[in-house]
Amino acid sequence: WHFDHGHPLGPIMRSICSHCGETHAEWPPDLGFQRPDEVWVLDEDAATSRVKANNDLCILDERRHFIRGILFVPVRNIDESWGIGLWVEVEKLHFDRYCDHYDEDGTSEPRFPGSIANALRAFPGALGATVEIQLGSSTERPSLWFCEGSSVDLAVAQIGGLDDAQLHAALRIEQPHRYP
Repeated sequence: WHFDHGHPLGPIMRSICSHCGETHAEWPPDLGFQRPDEVWVLDEDAATSRVKANNDLCILDERRHFIRGILFVPVRNIDESWGIGLWVEVEKLHFDRYCDHYDEDGTSEPRFPGSIANALRAFPGALGATVEIQLGSSTERPSLWFCEGSSVDLAVAQIGGLDDAQLHAALRIEQPHRYP
């Protein structure tokens, strides 16, 4: 690991990858989804009439509620985690609770359940999988956690971590244009 202090935005961490031997800036790169899949596929007219959303909250048809969180997957050979920004469908009660704590520290709030609302090609079992949601501080998105013992492919990755080769493989599947 080393820091590039000459970067115009300040120092950035770089690492030499044990899998490919290349130097990567800001490794591992985060992955994120802009909207829940069911919202993303709507045409503009349908989305305008059926969706209320910002970068963190989404309501579809005034009855389905989604929040955006981050699922962290440890990378085994470094002290970093791969962050995957996912949308999770939750009950209205939990959506309202998140809204109530949106601008304050919610880390002491109890976790609540939700279902992953984005498909990951690298982890085909993720869509619809149940996770626990832990609210974050006033400046952090909620974190997403699989229950211990879950056999979903993404849960296995979160609990056991990924090595560089597995992370590269996942990135090539998710973003082939960036990671050929």
